[in-house]
Amino acid sequence: MDRFLLSKDSRAPKRKAETETDGERKTVKLRKYDASYLDFGFTCIVVSGETRPQCVVCGMTLANDSLKPTKLRRHLETQHGSIVAKSREFFSRKLQDMTQQKETMKNVASTTENALKASYQMAYHIAKNKKPFTDGERVILPAMLDVATTMLGEKAAEKFKIIPISDTTVCRRISHMSEDIHGQLIARLKSSWFALQLDEATDLSKAAHLIAYVRYCYKTVILEDFLFCKPIKGRATASDLFDIINDFLGLHGLKWKNCVGICTDGAPSMCGARAGLKAKVLTAAPHILWTHCMIHWEALAVQNMDGELQDVLNSAVKIVNFIKTHPTRARLFAILCAEMGAEHDGLLLHTEVRWLSRGKVLNRIFELRNEVRQFLLDLDPCKAEQLCSPQWIVLLAYLADIFEKLNSLNQSLQGAEITSFIMNKKISAFKKKLELWRRLIEVGQFEPFPCLVDALEETEYNLQNVAELIKNHLTSLSDSFHKYFPEENNHFNDWVFQPFLADGGIHLPIRMQEELIDLQSDRTLQMQFSKLSLGEFWLKMPAEHSALRESAIKTLLPFSTSYLCEIGFSALAVLKTKYRSRMEVEQNLRLAVAKIHPQIDRLCGEKQAHPSH
Repeated sequence: MDRFLLSKDSRAPKRKAETETDGERKTVKLRKYDASYLDFGFTCIVVSGETRPQCVVCGMTLANDSLKPTKLRRHLETQHGSIVAKSREFFSRKLQDMTQQKETMKNVASTTENALKASYQMAYHIAKNKKPFTDGERVILPAMLDVATTMLGEKAAEKFKIIPISDTTVCRRISHMSEDIHGQLIARLKSSWFALQLDEATDLSKAAHLIAYVRYCYKTVILEDFLFCKPIKGRATASDLFDIINDFLGLHGLKWKNCVGICTDGAPSMCGARAGLKAKVLTAAPHILWTHCMIHWEALAVQNMDGELQDVLNSAVKIVNFIKTHPTRARLFAILCAEMGAEHDGLLLHTEVRWLSRGKVLNRIFELRNEVRQFLLDLDPCKAEQLCSPQWIVLLAYLADIFEKLNSLNQSLQGAEITSFIMNKKISAFKKKLELWRRLIEVGQFEPFPCLVDALEETEYNLQNVAELIKNHLTSLSDSFHKYFPEENNHFNDWVFQPFLADGGIHLPIRMQEELIDLQSDRTLQMQFSKLSLGEFWLKMPAEHSALRESAIKTLLPFSTSYLCEIGFSALAVLKTKYRSRMEVEQNLRLAVAKIHPQIDRLCGEKQAHPSH
């Protein structure tokens, strides 16, 4: 039994470590022990800063005071009597086996945790790209296994097999990430002013949805993001729409007083001043600024055309439909375009509800006018005769040019952080261009219309025959723009967009005028204004200009268009196909279009990692 007694030399010297408890300083004695404890079948581990013995046979961890040789000997005799006489080499092998088992368990745990995170990442990409849930198990994982086997070998590929990626798992992952994104957004909105953008539409399965986007302040930037997509039950009346919005705000602790503006399209259920959603919202929150989508106004402004121009447009659409809607004709026309060396091999169908449709259709048929004429000579000579008419070609060229310019205006009104000030400048500039183009047509200058110039050179047609028609259309278009976008007689908010104008803000309250004078005298702020975006500039405004800051932010937040809702419905159309017609789309739509990223690491920390599907 002598081997159970440790000599004084086998013990390491004592050292002291200081810790703090309840504000009092204590001295805790720690011992560092050498490998002599293997004679008893023990090794030493540190648990919470305390050295404890651990049995290498059964893995039991004893208290710190069990480091005494007599207690270690008692454990070995009472619990492992059959191996009391074993040598240190035996216990050394046991220690090595135990260490290897710990490493194995650690690696297994790490592998399953990584598989859980990979499962969330794969589900996120599936939702972001609007793909079916089954693609994970049927497409992505098999492809990963093949690539891993080819590039890394069979052993590496085995690790991918434990990733949970079945359709039900992907559905749960998407739900968790959607709730996380939604929670992050709601937390941001509770401490910020915000503006809403609303629209309603019907999907493939005839179900009506109300989509909402929100613009809000977060730290030093103004952000836009998807808020919700709720099904509309019943007849989609103004009361139904208001109840959806009001219930959502109440459920998540958001207040109407923090909403500074709402933008919608021109549907009667939305904009009705007496019984529409506008009336109900303004009853609950009279301070809200209600705006009509300026892109919808622009689409309304360009609808009316003179009879002859409208006839040319209708004829062009009929020619397109004659070729495009018949599969055989479409194939033969593509062959003809290839043989004639055309840049395109087909026409584009006209869709009335799409903002850019007219311009794209007219440009395409003008570019392929020779191919279309050749194709129609045998199939429909009456339609081919129109393409042989110089006047018809000239008017088609003019329509292609003017709608191309209208499309450019439409696209410039879309985008992040587009404020009413920017839109008004663009609309005002376009109205001035209409006047310029009308004057140029009067004096026989056609440079702003390149297609028209090409048509005149090709046909050697005298523009005077249709100049009056084109001039009247430009005049009518100008009148329509002035009707839908009247010039504002005041510029009360110019100080928000150009705060360093000397005469800006004279209508403001005295306190705000004083703050504005101080701001205009601060050269540091002038330098920041030239470097920062408008939203960042006002959000970083010092506390001494708090009144100006609040008023400026409330001016910048309201939407001027509902283009984000149109993007949302385009994503909805991709998600809810005839193969997924019963799908609840909100959570999938949120992941597809939201700009906030899910906190995958936090979600993984809340879940138990296991390799099952």
